[in-house]
Amino acid sequence: MSDRVDPSMDAVQQPARPPPARRGRAHADRAKVLYPDEPVLAGGDIGDSLVG
Repeated sequence: MSDRVDPSMDAVQQPARPPPARRGRAHADRAKVLYPDEPVLAGGDIGDSLVG
């Protein structure tokens, strides 16, 4: 049963979480447009910048 659960779990989680490199780059581009006055943290998540 574990063999059936593992691949299906991975298939669901992989598309939901893009690679950190792509996410960080997209976040940097977005942050510059949305928050030009605030510094952009490299590799930071957009959620982290909003919360912290």
